[in-house]
Amino acid sequence: MALIADKTFVLLPTTDRYLSINGEEWVRKLIIDDDWDRLRVGFMCAIVPDGTNNLISATLQVGLCNNTTDTLRTAVTQNGFFNLITSENQTLTYNAGGGNPYFTIPSSTTGKRLASNTTLISADATDHYITTTTGSIQRRTPLYIDFSKSGGFVKLFRWETASFVQQDYSINQFLDGMQQTNEPLVGGNQMAASSQISILIIEAAGVLNTLSFYWNKLGFAFEIYAVSIYRHS
Repeated sequence: MALIADKTFVLLPTTDRYLSINGEEWVRKLIIDDDWDRLRVGFMCAIVPDGTNNLISATLQVGLCNNTTDTLRTAVTQNGFFNLITSENQTLTYNAGGGNPYFTIPSSTTGKRLASNTTLISADATDHYITTTTGSIQRRTPLYIDFSKSGGFVKLFRWETASFVQQDYSINQFLDGMQQTNEPLVGGNQMAASSQISILIIEAAGVLNTLSFYWNKLGFAFEIYAVSIYRHS
């Protein structure tokens, strides 16, 4: 069950409210509805670890769909496009990180969903990283996904350098990354881009006006500290 709580950080905001999701999907209607051509979705996050064990069969998916009822993880989706940040049912490898642990994620996958049919377009087999909620300092990992209708692509921006995920980032650093055109520079660190996955984003079956987060692990929550959307065009 989703819950909202507070956590203390070194960087501003030093007391940050977060949303915790456990084996569920969380959706919100976009305030701009479908009035966008290229949209950046950004969020700051961390994962609750299972001690020092790897997380087995984990799925983290972020995408856009048509409404808050027929969403990306329901039996029938009217229309949807997404990035599986972990690919589907992956093993996330625990790393101690010199006192600030993180998970290594071996690949990401882009896909679409129409009615009950899910199509996985392409996988990017590049290690990237998300912090745990444990360690000598509390940390928040920024991630960004670009969706482009006219460009016909989905692209994930993530940390591919392990030392970068062992730092915390402020909300102002995160928001600055929202407005940058390409690979964001966040807190002085350059984020890396996944392969630009070509995918025809069409809205004939339903406009894309709803944001969806899905995390499948029960007992090891996915914590979201900030969510933002920025209309680049």
